[in-house]
Amino acid sequence: MKDETPDPEPDQLVMTRGVTGYYKQIISIVNHQVECNMNPQKIWAEFIKNLPQRELEHRFMRLNVEVSDLPRLDQVEKMPELGELADNYCKKRRAELQIVATRLVASLFYMRLTKVMENPHSMASAVECEGNTSKSVC
Repeated sequence: MKDETPDPEPDQLVMTRGVTGYYKQIISIVNHQVECNMNPQKIWAEFIKNLPQRELEHRFMRLNVEVSDLPRLDQVEKMPELGELADNYCKKRRAELQIVATRLVASLFYMRLTKVMENPHSMASAVECEGNTSKSVC
């Protein structure tokens, strides 16, 4: 069980550990957050953990380029190699990407029928929908 004591306030940390100790703790927190947020496998596993299998199969699709030797964030010279890996991945999975593109476009036009109004004095009728009907600017 975790210790339930709240984290000390920054001023208290500075007084007990000094400025250097305070900055070391801040750096430690930042490094931990970067590590957590830069681990897409862990994030995906956490996301799908509680999803029903049927929903996972029909609603979500994981597109994941396999990179054997992941470069550091400052290795800019590796970008062309990563781009080539991504291009090859997309060429091999063209059908999957077409499904994703179709689903994304279809989701832009999702409307939910709320009611159909019949006019007994006319051949015309009306449909009332809810949904996002705002226009996008390209």
